[in-house]
Formats: sequence, structure tokens, C-alpha cells
Amino acid sequence: GPERARAEALDHDVDDAPRRLAVPRRADAHAIADLVDDLDWDGLVGTLGGDDTILLICRSAEVTPEISSRFLSLLQ
Repeated sequence: GPERARAEALDHDVDDAPRRLAVPRRADAHAIADLVDDLDWDGLVGTLGGDDTILLICRSAEVTPEISSRFLSLLQ
């Protein structure tokens, strides 16, 4: 879909599983995860930021596409 196309254009892959999004990053994953947590998006349970990957945990499969779209927009 359009989110995948934007992710590929940005050289980011998004693995979309129901209720979870794993996004590989270069080195700023922890800081971005912290920022997203502070945004307090409806439908987002929380994030985990490791060295180079961000895990976004969504409340339901229905909100996962919206969270993915908002997250990819944030990265631009």
C-alpha cells in the first residue's frame, strides 16, 4: 500500500503484523520511540526503542494502518 511505498522511498522497512509494527532504524530508534510515546496517540499502547529498531504496539488491528501512516509521516 502507500505506507509501504513511502517506507521503501525512505529506505525503511515496516513489518506490519496485526497490532505490531517493527521499524528498523539506523541509530536513533530509542529517541524516536520516546518522542512517539510523548505524542500519546489514540490506539497506540506504547513503543520499545532498541539500538536500531522501533516496536510500536497498537491496541487493535483496526488502528494499525492509521498508526503506521502517522508514524511514517513523522519520519519524513
